[in-house]
Amino acid sequence: WGLGMRFEWFNDRDGARVPGPAGNYYNCTAGINWRPHANFVFRPELRVDWFGGQAAAGTMPFDGGQSDNQLSGGFDAIFTF
Repeated sequence: WGLGMRFEWFNDRDGARVPGPAGNYYNCTAGINWRPHANFVFRPELRVDWFGGQAAAGTMPFDGGQSDNQLSGGFDAIFTF
């Protein structure tokens, strides 16, 4: 068993790179690495994204323009040989 975590920050000060308002975009991902065998790892994760900037209602970057944050999850499985 192992733990993993990642934090990212992106400043789109002109609003030219992300389809949405200009500002700071952040995300934090945390997950567990499970190795039931030497050649196999299973990695479920949770991720939270949020926006730091000024945006009018309807123009925020998540949930169809209605939210400044979102939560998502995923997993991957890796088999090496």
